[in-house]
Order: sequence, then C-alpha cells, then structure tokens
Amino acid sequence: MKKMIILSGVSNSGKTATLKQTIWKFINSYGLKDSNLDELGNVSYQDIEESFHKNNYDEHKDWVVIFNNVGVEKKRIGFNTAGDDRGQFKKSIDLIQYCDIVICASKAEKRSNTGVVAFVQEYITSEYSKIEFIPIYKILYRGINKENDDDIVSQFIINQLNNFIK
Repeated sequence: MKKMIILSGVSNSGKTATLKQTIWKFINSYGLKDSNLDELGNVSYQDIEESFHKNNYDEHKDWVVIFNNVGVEKKRIGFNTAGDDRGQFKKSIDLIQYCDIVICASKAEKRSNTGVVAFVQEYITSEYSKIEFIPIYKILYRGINKENDDDIVSQFIINQLNNFIK
C-alpha cells in the first residue's frame, strides 16, 4: 500500500523548513547520493547540501525531491515542501503516481489543523483510496523543546519512514 505522510500547520509555521531539514536527515540516514535523485524533482543534490551547510532551510523556494532505489526494496520516495494552497497539495497527491511514499505539507485552517482533513477528503477518490494517509500536526510539537521543535518533528517523520522502508 502506498503511503502519504502529511505535515500540517498554519501558514508560516515552518512546514517548509521542517521538511527541508527532514530531506537532509533522510539523505544521511540512507546514505543517498546525487545518483538517487530523480529528474522529476526541481532541486539538485548540491542545492540541498548547500542549504544544510548554510543552515538555511527558510529560503522561500519550495522543493520537490524524489529519491529512487531507497532501501533493499528499492522504494521511490517523494517530498514536496509546498502545501499552502489546494493546487500545491494536489501536486503532492499526484506524486503518489510515481512514488511509494510521499512526504508533503498541507496548510491547516487557522489553528485548528482541519485543513489537512479537508484537503485529503477532497482528493480521495477510488483511485486514491488505496493510500494510507498519515497526518502529523506541527502544532502538537510546538514548545516541547523550543530550540529543537523542527528537529523533533523531522526525526518523527524519519522514524515513520523507517517503518516503511526495508
């Protein structure tokens, strides 16, 4: 079964920065190289590495990154850091055609985190009913460790991925 991990949060809550950090952790966790990047993405390995070394995940460019041949089962993993509107979220849903697992962002409505539910319900059709959706609500992690909230969320996403990738 295909899986979709959705990081939900209000606008400007740091979803993009958290997912960019997660991408770097993912690269390091699985020893991924430039050769693992799929041409369907919009960012190079060098751009990802540079953002990490500059500790600059907040730049406003959203990333679509797809990794091929991950793990023993050679999974295809896609990331989309954009998700503040329905069009961006629809692109994440469309990535599932190419990927076994998609990790993406979804804007929540105000502080209720209902946005992810509305987006998913809007796009669930018979075609997508075989996808397991796993929502992660960024607001639930706020204040656990103020300096490391993004680290905690990022590591949680990596742990979820580890459960799916063999």
